[in-house]
Amino acid sequence: MKLCIFGAGAIGSEFGGHLSAAGADVVMIGRGAHAQAMQSAGLRMVSAEGERQVPVRVRQDTASLPAQDIIIVCLKAYAIAAAAPQIAALCHADTHIVFALNGMPWWYFYRHGGRFDGQRLRSLDPQGVIWDAIDPARVIGTAVYQATTITAPGEIHYLDLAYNTMYLGEPDRTLSPRLMALETVLREGGIRVQALPDIRAKIWDKLWGNIAFNPVTALTHATMDAVVQNYDDTDLMEAIMNEARMVGEKIGITFQLRPAERLEAAAKLIGHKTSMLQDMEAGKATEIEAIVGAVREIGKWLEVEMPHLNGLYSLVRLKERFYSVGVTNAIRPS
Repeated sequence: MKLCIFGAGAIGSEFGGHLSAAGADVVMIGRGAHAQAMQSAGLRMVSAEGERQVPVRVRQDTASLPAQDIIIVCLKAYAIAAAAPQIAALCHADTHIVFALNGMPWWYFYRHGGRFDGQRLRSLDPQGVIWDAIDPARVIGTAVYQATTITAPGEIHYLDLAYNTMYLGEPDRTLSPRLMALETVLREGGIRVQALPDIRAKIWDKLWGNIAFNPVTALTHATMDAVVQNYDDTDLMEAIMNEARMVGEKIGITFQLRPAERLEAAAKLIGHKTSMLQDMEAGKATEIEAIVGAVREIGKWLEVEMPHLNGLYSLVRLKERFYSVGVTNAIRPS
C-alpha cells in the first residue's frame, strides 16, 4: 500500500518517521531546509524515551510520483487550496485522504446530516477551490493529538504522552471497511490510532482547547503551561471556551469536560508552544481562520453572541499583519 504524507512539517515528519521505521511504503512531500536535511541524512526523532535516526523518503515535488492509496495531508489549513490540484493528481479511483489539520476542517458539513448538511465554510475555502478539486467522498476525518516541534533541519522533538492519538472517523459516522483498514495500516506503522463513530466530537474536543490557547499564546508568547500557571485572568480563557461551546452544542456536539478541567490538562504540557505561537514567532501566517474564524462563521449562522472570540480574532489578525518576530522582534508595517 502506497502512503503519502503531503506536508513534511513537524506532525507530518513524525508520522512519516514512524511509518518509515516500520517499513511502510511511504513518501513525504516537503520543502525547504528541513526537507533537504531529511533527504540527505534521514530524520532524527527525539523524545523523552530517547532518539533515533530514521531513513526516510522525501520529495520536494510530486512530479512523476505514482497515484497513492492513502494521502495524509499535514499542511497548514491556509495552504490547502493552493495544493489541492497536486493532491487531486495523486489520487486513483479509491484513494482515501486524511486531512490532519488544526481547527475546523473544510469538509465539516459533508454528510453532517444536520441543519447545515452540505454547507461550505467560506472562511476555510472562500472560492470553493478545495471542495471542487477534491471530492469530499474521499475524506476520512481525523483529530490528531500530538505535540511535536521541528528543532533543527532534519530533527523533530515530540512528547510521547499517553493520550497522544490519531483519531479517525467517517463523515457519515459509519465504521466502514475502509476506515477499519486504515486504522490497521497506521497502527502497524507505529502510529497510535483509534477509529471512532463520531469524529466530529473529537475534532471539537481538540478545537475547544485550541480556540482559547492558540490565540492567547500567539498574543502573549507564553507556552501552554505558563498561560495556566501565570495568567492572572483564566476567566477570559473560560469565557472563550464557553462561547465556542454554545456554537458546538447548537450543531449537535456534547462536551464532556468543564473549561477548568481543560485548563488543568493544558498545564501538563510543560514548555509546549502552540502551533499558532510557533507560526507567529517564525513570521508566518497563522491558522486563525481554521481555529477561530470557522467557529465565528458558524456562530453567525446561528446568531450566537461571541464578543470574546471576536476580540481575539481581530487582535491575532492585526498582529499577524504587522508583527514578525523572525524579522524584527517588533511591530512593523507589512
